[in-house]
This record gives sequence, structure tokens and C-alpha cells, in this order.
Amino acid sequence: MKDYQLEEFILDMPENSLNLNIPYAFFTEHTTLNWNELYFGFKSQYVSINYAIEKAVSVVSINDSASNTLFELASLFKDEEDLAKKYINDLIEEKIIDSTLLENKQFMIDCKNKYLYIALLWLYQDPKKNNHPKGYENSLEEIDYSTKVYDVIWDFKVPSIPARDFRYFTMSFEVTEKNQELFLNRWYQFLEEQKQIVEKNI
Repeated sequence: MKDYQLEEFILDMPENSLNLNIPYAFFTEHTTLNWNELYFGFKSQYVSINYAIEKAVSVVSINDSASNTLFELASLFKDEEDLAKKYINDLIEEKIIDSTLLENKQFMIDCKNKYLYIALLWLYQDPKKNNHPKGYENSLEEIDYSTKVYDVIWDFKVPSIPARDFRYFTMSFEVTEKNQELFLNRWYQFLEEQKQIVEKNI
């Protein structure tokens, strides 16, 4: 195990402490999510159970031989989350989802790297609009995002060298009106490095 990975936390599930609400379309635009990776998202609260409905719709639209469970899941409306949860359990029983992968260290590292990339890309593209953590009644000033970036990286327990390095950077860099462009450039550099790690595992 490489020293940048906090081994004792590898199997710890992120909790989406900032309550980021990342659209499913944003995920599919920038990466792929198989059923196991989507299940990781449900458990970590980075994606809504409704995303399973959207994924099922996309699967059955191109696969006439998909399981009956997927067809039934695809037929649900977005306000039928309780029914969707039942079908997720059915997908586990049918081995379409392997829930035991949440005990697999490499799977967890790969998922954490992918979701961390998407979460920080989401914030990067529009910090003022997207950066709304729990407990804040008012929207945050754009220059407040350095602390939030640190919080997101820590939520995933630093799964890569770029994440470690960028986390150290955020710890020592106080963003101001004058230097925020430098911070954004460093953030962009992290995203490019993290993207390479994610693409190797797709």
C-alpha cells in the first residue's frame, strides 16, 4: 500500500458532508458509472436513488434482453424512491450489483478517485452556484471554496497522490480576491492529474 493512501480509512465510506447535489447527467458527461460504482454512490450519498432509475432507462433503451428488474426500475417515476430501493436489492440478488465490492480495497480506491474527480470538477465549474454545504443558510462567497475543497478531499480520505498534494496546498493557501486565479489554476492542474488516474481505470 502506497504511503499517500490512508490505509486504515480505505474501506470507510464517504458521507458527502457538503451535501453536494451533482446531476446524473454531469456524471455521464464526464465519466462512466457501472452498476457497482453507482451503488457506491448510493451508499456514500453522492448520488440519489433516482439515478438508478435514469441508468435503468438508458440500459433498457439499448438492450431488449435486459432483466425484468431493470425494465420495472426504468418504469418508475422519480418520486417512487421507496420502490427503487426494493429493485436495487433485487439487482443485488440477481448479481447485477455486487455489494461485497464495498469490502474490496482496490474497488473502493477506484470509486473514491472517480467520485472525488467528479465532485471537485462540479465545484470548479461553478463554485458560487454549486458550493452549498449543509448548515449554511446563505450562499458562500466564491473565495470561500478553498476550505470546502479541503473538506471534499478529506471526505474521500485522500485516495491519490494528486489529492494528497492538492490537499496540502489548500491547507496552506488562503484564497483572496487577488490570488484566487492562482488557486483556480492549481485546482485545474489537480483535475487534469486526477482525470488521468480515473481514465486508467475505466
